[in-house]
Amino acid sequence: MTEKRRERHSYRLRGREAELELIRERLVATSEGRSGVLIVGGMAGLGKTSLLREAMTIADELGIRCGYGRQAAGDQNAPLAALFEALFDGAPALVDREALRRLHLTPADRYWLLEDLEDLLEQTAIETPLLLCIDDLQWGSAACFAAARVLPQRLRTVPILWVFASRANDAPDDLRAAFISLEEIGARRISIGPLNASAVIEIVRDVVEAEPDADLTELAQRVHGSPFLLVELLNGLLEEALIKVEDGRATLVEGRLPMRVRDTMRERLSRMTPLAREAAGIASVLGNRFGFESLVTMLDVPPVRLLGPLDELIRADLLIDDGEHLSFRHDLIRESVRQTLPATVRKTLQR
Repeated sequence: MTEKRRERHSYRLRGREAELELIRERLVATSEGRSGVLIVGGMAGLGKTSLLREAMTIADELGIRCGYGRQAAGDQNAPLAALFEALFDGAPALVDREALRRLHLTPADRYWLLEDLEDLLEQTAIETPLLLCIDDLQWGSAACFAAARVLPQRLRTVPILWVFASRANDAPDDLRAAFISLEEIGARRISIGPLNASAVIEIVRDVVEAEPDADLTELAQRVHGSPFLLVELLNGLLEEALIKVEDGRATLVEGRLPMRVRDTMRERLSRMTPLAREAAGIASVLGNRFGFESLVTMLDVPPVRLLGPLDELIRADLLIDDGEHLSFRHDLIRESVRQTLPATVRKTLQR
């Protein structure tokens, strides 16, 4: 990772007071010997991971041992990778890695694997209460969803707080069913929405360490409450000296999109199928709202070939389908996608 991409400016978790209050309440109950499940849902970039990190900070203050694992997209070869990461990859690990050698890891032994994990978790939690955070659960497999459903139910008598985070619009049916099953035993849902205008300005103050002027405030509100995109934007502006800080006042020097935001979008698109990437690029020059027919015409492909890529872009929270037209979730996303196109291609398509 280059110096440019390192996170030099961070921010406090803003605008999530109610969510943190519920998390702290459940963690206190865990420290007193009770189990619990929290299900965190929301669109990409709204701060689910930050909320999990804050939960771990609170747990540490309460003397609760923590484990965090993230399910990688497309990683079906290791279906319980996120849970194993939470248990075995911490510093220090919750469970001795030698125990991994004794687990039933073949697909045919799934039943015995869950039995093994149940025993390990019970022994560990009896010694010290646990917080287990599993992030991006929507990318998991059937085995992963089964573990998320079964283990909290079997371990209801030991002090473990399970926190599962998933993109709300990406959750497969099996995961939705698992969450419903967990709610029947008392799981609580936390729905993460966009930040309000006040929280956005608080983050701007945190990152730039000054009071923003009207132009910077207006630009910050264009992220439509996405903390990830907001921090990317602010860090990019600071890296390229597009913000001038003087006497406690932050002034926007130039309102252009920094390269950091463009590069982040390019990285995000690189994980999509080629036709989905191409469709996103074409869509970015069609205007704020456009019809499916226009996209088909520009790409010169049969409509049926676009159904999968279009669903991919909607599930990735880039596009919105209102039933009549398509549009980008907001104009800053559209502009960052448009900037990933070569300048000559962009100009030609706009003409």
